Amino acid sequence: KIQRAQSKGIIAKGLLHGVGVMMCGSWKMIPTPMKKDLKVLLQEAGATSITSASVMSRALANIASDGSEFERVVFLCDDSECNKSCGISEGLLKEVEAAIDSGTIGEGVVLAVNFNWLFDCISCAAILTSKIYQPIAPRAKELWRLTSIEE
Repeated sequence: KIQRAQSKGIIAKGLLHGVGVMMCGSWKMIPTPMKKDLKVLLQEAGATSITSASVMSRALANIASDGSEFERVVFLCDDSECNKSCGISEGLLKEVEAAIDSGTIGEGVVLAVNFNWLFDCISCAAILTSKIYQPIAPRAKELWRLTSIEE
């Protein structure tokens, strides 16, 4: 399906330009067909892959200091049910919370979403809010609560 969409030019090229995305969770370690599809979609939509918590931490610090290549960063969560496998450390959660509380990171700049967000963004050809894309793991869910925009 992904290859057909690519060949027909259906994937909105550049939709996620300026967006850094960290794939969080157990699929980071386990190759799956969905992981491959997500990576293709992210690449075709122009997103930049954030490959580790330390790279995400630097991206957050750069956004806070207005020196980032990213306009927005996304924690793209799998369906992990526990903190151990969700891929979001307590330290990273606290870093996001501190940046939001201090006002150095604006509303909607950090998103924590389940993977369906990406499919819906591509389908709608728009960057959607995180409101209906709550992750499952408790720490990912807490990050989602911190970063979700009230509408």
